[in-house]
Amino acid sequence: MKSDEKNEYVTNFEFKLLDNNNTQLSEYQGKIVLLNFFGVNCGYCKWQMVDLAEIYKNYKDLGVEIISINVYITLGETIEYTQQMITEAKEQGVYLNWTFGVDDTSGTLANKYAKDGVPQLYLLDKNGNVYNSWLGYTEYSVIVQKLEELI
Repeated sequence: MKSDEKNEYVTNFEFKLLDNNNTQLSEYQGKIVLLNFFGVNCGYCKWQMVDLAEIYKNYKDLGVEIISINVYITLGETIEYTQQMITEAKEQGVYLNWTFGVDDTSGTLANKYAKDGVPQLYLLDKNGNVYNSWLGYTEYSVIVQKLEELI
């Protein structure tokens, strides 16, 4: 699906946070959400994290949330892998301080929202509707252009 098509939608789902507690996407209703499906061992995903860190720094105070969910759980990645990625990024001056979670071991979210690959991004409006989506590494300026339309 091309990123300019607006007929995609994301249903509410539950996911596990890095502290092993569960939450739901609906908990973020009322905020603009940039939903990021990724894998720790995905090179393009790592590049995407750098741009997401800049977006979060610049837009968190405007009601923008980022949720990054590791969908490489089915490939053997774990919560610990994800936590290690966040720590290593911080050591390099890149602060990944937004909400992180992981898919279940069956790949439920991967099969539904990232079946064509990662990184997969969905920009959700305050009502949870998909405003735009991107597959593959997407430059900061491209994401911010659509984000600005929602703010």
